[in-house]
Amino acid sequence: NGVVDEARVWVFARTTSEIRSTTNSELDAPAAGLVARWGLNEGAGTSVLDTVAPAQDGTVVGAAYAWVVGAPFDIVYNAEPAMPVLVG
Repeated sequence: NGVVDEARVWVFARTTSEIRSTTNSELDAPAAGLVARWGLNEGAGTSVLDTVAPAQDGTVVGAAYAWVVGAPFDIVYNAEPAMPVLVG
């Protein structure tokens, strides 16, 4: 369970600083390396529009979803995440 707002796909891996610089805001202008962006602002229906050309629009599938008002743009970073540990 949760809320998703603004899904993005980049052509390259972004640095931690790059990710943090745009985490709490919508991208409203083209950005270098951005290949897809679904703002998820439709509010109804099952279509989600890609705002990056050439657009790759999507469709919400399943019945266990609901549109909500507002974005959860309030992420605060207090510490770096721990590195994963390989258990073999």
